[in-house]
Amino acid sequence: MKLEVFGWVAAACGYNQGVNLQVEEDVEDGATVYKMLLRVAKKDPCFGKVVFNRDMSLQSGISVVLNGKILGQPTFLDSRVEDGDTVMLLPAIDGG
Repeated sequence: MKLEVFGWVAAACGYNQGVNLQVEEDVEDGATVYKMLLRVAKKDPCFGKVVFNRDMSLQSGISVVLNGKILGQPTFLDSRVEDGDTVMLLPAIDGG
């Protein structure tokens, strides 16, 4: 699975503007978006502080995209991931 992080989320993790964070992770059976994000957070504490609240819920203002499809709440973090999938974290889009 590939994780790509964009915008202010990547910048808050220490990446310069225009540079995105990209991480490759092996996928275990039964892996979910949430489990994979937690695994990355354990390896990169800065990522964890930026992406998760203290209660380990996802920060507001972050949209999750799995294989090009924006995942809706409330169960988006429970979506299954497999080898070859791409998860993207983007600044949430507001407005109309």
